[in-house]
Amino acid sequence: MSASAIQHRLDEGSLDAGVTYGDSIGTDLRQVQPLYEETYVLLAPAHMVEDTSPIPWAKVADFPLSLLVPQMQNRRILDRIFLDQGLHPDVVAETSGFTASMVMAREGLAATVVPRVLLRSLGDLKGTKVLPLIDPVVSKPICLATLTRDPELPTVEALRAVVTSLR
Repeated sequence: MSASAIQHRLDEGSLDAGVTYGDSIGTDLRQVQPLYEETYVLLAPAHMVEDTSPIPWAKVADFPLSLLVPQMQNRRILDRIFLDQGLHPDVVAETSGFTASMVMAREGLAATVVPRVLLRSLGDLKGTKVLPLIDPVVSKPICLATLTRDPELPTVEALRAVVTSLR
């Protein structure tokens, strides 16, 4: 779900906790616990790239890209990176989730920019190459967001404790 949807559902009480971008959620009534720093890679059809050397964002803009829809925080982050560099990416498809974009890359139809952690969890995708992104190297904090409550919900308290123990 989008970062704004997570924040809204926390505020209305239909969600007890969410994993989202730490810099996209207000902390006035919420607690934010860092989980990790998200970095980005280009997932490209093997036939579109020669090697797996780091690639600057300026070259990424030239690929036919499948990206998330503009309402998603990840897409807004990517759009800001391109805009800050005066780049106009060749977006040929927009999806509401990474899976469709990753399938397009595997099928040789388009490249995509995805969080490195996503590819680490999935392993190699046949027919694709993964290129680290540079110029600039971008990272965004991913966090556990919960409402500040008194008394605290036992499940949320336990979840926060687990997150703290893993850090």
